[in-house]
Amino acid sequence: MEPIVPPQCTDEAVGRLLLLYEFDRLDEAGRCRFEEHLMVCPFCLEELRKAEPLMARMRTHREAILAELERRGVRFPADSPAELPQEPELEPGNRRKDLRARLRAWWERFNRPAVWIPAASTAAFILLLVLVTGRNPYRPYLDFSPASYTPSTYRGTVEPPAEAREAFETGMEAYLQGRYGEAAGHLERAVDLAPAEDRYWLYLGVSRYLNHQYRDAVPALLRAQEAVNKPLQITSRWYLAQAWLALEEPDQARLLLDDIIRRGGEYTSQAEALRTRLQAADR
Repeated sequence: MEPIVPPQCTDEAVGRLLLLYEFDRLDEAGRCRFEEHLMVCPFCLEELRKAEPLMARMRTHREAILAELERRGVRFPADSPAELPQEPELEPGNRRKDLRARLRAWWERFNRPAVWIPAASTAAFILLLVLVTGRNPYRPYLDFSPASYTPSTYRGTVEPPAEAREAFETGMEAYLQGRYGEAAGHLERAVDLAPAEDRYWLYLGVSRYLNHQYRDAVPALLRAQEAVNKPLQITSRWYLAQAWLALEEPDQARLLLDDIIRRGGEYTSQAEALRTRLQAADR
């Protein structure tokens, strides 16, 4: 006989942390508090049980879901930590008192439609969190800062067609405003019209990466790293390393980080720091 599940959470202020708990976004105190809550709240325990099959499917098809939502004009925050308040270090003696205050702050912060969806709509809130965070163990290491861009006069041997230049400039306007899905669409047209333009490939790859289209970013960045210009090569390899990590291919990323460090220049210090973090994670 199936156990009778109550129609609502026994402590909604804590129950709202279900999303963060499921995606491992809570600190140790938060996790302990929510697990204590699960012991006395059959509603939240049942929500977790029902959610897992759907979450597994959505993680498998995450990139396709993102691409389709982008096509439909549905946008989510680029990176979940930006949506979370910074947490102070807690003294052990004050942990309980500070935890209550933090739970109250989280309750208020997540009581917004763009971030919080009631637990009754299980599929919807899982979709939101899968799209925003996923469960990639390398995600905390990823660099989501955009590659710098300064408009410049063309210096190549053959100037690209006017239509290609226009598509590139339109794409970069969207890029500079953080509309990476839109930017990628224009930059795809630019590389179709002028496939020899290394910069076009670079910013197409970076736009796709920043739009969480990691697998689609790889071919563009592989092409961009063939550029004659060394800074462009290094930038391409840095973002290619990020894309490989996002795809949970750390060995590919390490090869690129080693190359960036060996060659020197921009991203050397970042590559050294990231390589160190990956080595520590492997121990």
